[in-house]
Parts: sequence; structure tokens; C-alpha cells
Amino acid sequence: MQRQTGVVASRPKQRAGASRRVGATSRIIQLSQPRWRPRVETPGLGFRTPPIARKTPTATPRVEQLATPKREHSGYVGERPSSRAVPRAVRRAVPSERVRELAGPRQRQALFQGHDPYTVSACALLAKPSPRLQELALPLPRKCRSE
Repeated sequence: MQRQTGVVASRPKQRAGASRRVGATSRIIQLSQPRWRPRVETPGLGFRTPPIARKTPTATPRVEQLATPKREHSGYVGERPSSRAVPRAVRRAVPSERVRELAGPRQRQALFQGHDPYTVSACALLAKPSPRLQELALPLPRKCRSE
């Protein structure tokens, strides 16, 4: 199939018969009119529109009820002082060997001591990928160039 190089002008679409006969409703006509605002003549300044009187904001009883803060929980202790006595049980506690081991920093070898962070473990070398993983590892057909 050959492609045409010329520009084809499209004809405007004709509306259906029912939509051509529909007129604007009275509400649409009312909304299309500009809003009427009184204009006041001020000597030396000409005609201007006076500012619109705003209602004073008043809160309803429901808004007042929602604005009241929640009460504190009956079990709330409050903030403790920053300097307070340490309980005797805490002072006499003795950590186990495992807790001492976990509390210390992790021992690592430096690069100059023969540590290679890029070595692959033996378990990872023996792992077999699932068929779905092998499928996902293949390059996408749309990105492969056929020669």
C-alpha cells in the first residue's frame, strides 16, 4: 500500500437533527447574563462598584464541639524529667555473652588484608534459575535488531 503525500481537508461534521433543534434553557440564559452590581458615582473618581458586604463568620455549635481538644488518656503519665534516678534492677543487670557480642561492632576485613567484596559464594554459583526468570533475562524482541 502506497502512502499519499497530499493533505486532505476534512469536511466539518454535521450535527444530528435533534441536537440542532435544542435551545438553551432559562437557567442557561440566566447564567449567561453578567451579574448586576450597583454602581456608585463618587465625585472626582467617577463610577465604581461598592465593596460587597460580607457576612460575619459565626461558628455553629457542631463546629464549636469539633474545635474542643481531646482529653488526655487516664493512663497518660506526662513528660518525665530529663535527669532521673536509674532503677536499681537496671544498675545490677548483667548482659549475657551473646548480648555483648551483638552490642559490639561487626568485625570486617579490610581490602588490603585479602578481603574481596566481589567474590560470589558457592551456593550462589550452584543456584538454578526458574523458567520464568530465564524468560525475563532474555532481551526484548522489539529491541533486538534483525540483520
